[in-house]
Amino acid sequence: MKAILIKCVLAWCLVWATPGSCTPLNVIFLTGRDDSIPGELLFRIKKEIEGRASVNVSNMRFDGMFRSNEIVIAFGVNGARLAAALDPRIPVLSIFVPEKAFSEIGRARRTFSAIYIDQPLERQMHLIRLAFPQRRHVGVLLGPGSQGQLSSIRAAASDNELELAFGMFSSQSELFSSFDKILKESDVILAVPDPLVFNSGTISGILLTAYRRHVPLVGFSPSYVKAGSLVALYSTVEQIGWQVSEAIAKFSSTGALPVPGYPAYFTVGVNRYVARSMEIEVQDEATIEEKLIHMEGRHE
Repeated sequence: MKAILIKCVLAWCLVWATPGSCTPLNVIFLTGRDDSIPGELLFRIKKEIEGRASVNVSNMRFDGMFRSNEIVIAFGVNGARLAAALDPRIPVLSIFVPEKAFSEIGRARRTFSAIYIDQPLERQMHLIRLAFPQRRHVGVLLGPGSQGQLSSIRAAASDNELELAFGMFSSQSELFSSFDKILKESDVILAVPDPLVFNSGTISGILLTAYRRHVPLVGFSPSYVKAGSLVALYSTVEQIGWQVSEAIAKFSSTGALPVPGYPAYFTVGVNRYVARSMEIEVQDEATIEEKLIHMEGRHE
């Protein structure tokens, strides 16, 4: 009986403890110096981690000191920047950070990983093919913060037999004239995150202009569906939390974080009112999600 108990304890250590010890991991959060994590967001992330991994989730802000049984979850771009300057022995998982920003900040650090906030371009092109099978001309509007993605967007469109129409601009005054040109060449618009293109001051005008031209827009957050985007592809806070807990479990058992990557779990949103108004028939969200998972060769 004693031998069995010892084996059980050792097994628990191997799964949930820091490699080489039998001390549960302590998960602690890091933000930018002047940033704070919204209470609801923090609560939901902690809930998912605690519900899926036997670790301690600290309410304290990370103090920068290295401890062998800690893993740091860095929030956003500012959190990632601070994390990049930490002792390289400290394992850091960055979340809610764009792939481009993370690549520039610290992708080379062995103990620094990330779950990007943006969706992979291939997945977005797959969504367009599924949601709008008769539409083959995809338009994108690129500002200073997204112009570097053009070659990747063009390649993803080509791989999915889609024609790409794009426009670039450098100042806010050029936005709607550039968008108007793209609409003439496109039958669906893909919104690419860029603060100069899509922000609180421009989104209503962009959506209304596309709607009047009968050109559906593919957004990148649930707020876009509510605002008038016909479809959107995004990962919920809970889904990011699932992936965070999986990364923590991997680190607990192997001592290594997963390689930086895009969200594994995602949600498709459809605005049925806009679809009816545009007289566009779109499959239900669950069907599209299932087909996307199949196209990526995954099973859930």
